[in-house]
Amino acid sequence: GLSMGLWGFLAERVSERTLGMVSASVGGLIILGVMLNGNEWVALGLATLYGFAVRGEGAVFNLIIARYYGRGSFGAISGTLVPIGYVGLGIGPPMGSLMHDATGTYFTFMVTLVVCHFLGSVALFFARTPRLPARLTHA
Repeated sequence: GLSMGLWGFLAERVSERTLGMVSASVGGLIILGVMLNGNEWVALGLATLYGFAVRGEGAVFNLIIARYYGRGSFGAISGTLVPIGYVGLGIGPPMGSLMHDATGTYFTFMVTLVVCHFLGSVALFFARTPRLPARLTHA
């Protein structure tokens, strides 16, 4: 949709690593904004922005795999990582519910999400393009 077009436009002008760092950081900041906000209309707007930010993470993730490991490895790598991501998406809501039941608030869960976003950004900051094997550099 619209967000994919925006991220695609940006990806043609900015490195995928930088976009990933920005996307992950913005996602974390938006969650912080939701935590500090008391107005449901502002929260709805932030949730919409969050959708744009995390959709960018998904698009940039694919670009990073392709750029860092080549097209020949894209299927194997994404075929391994995508199911892991889906498991994470499936675990998130029950984990949030369990944390709420244990503490009476979503605060700990939201802080966990913020930390995960910022850790992702830090990991991308330190990521470097791996050197491709000789068999892939002549393709």
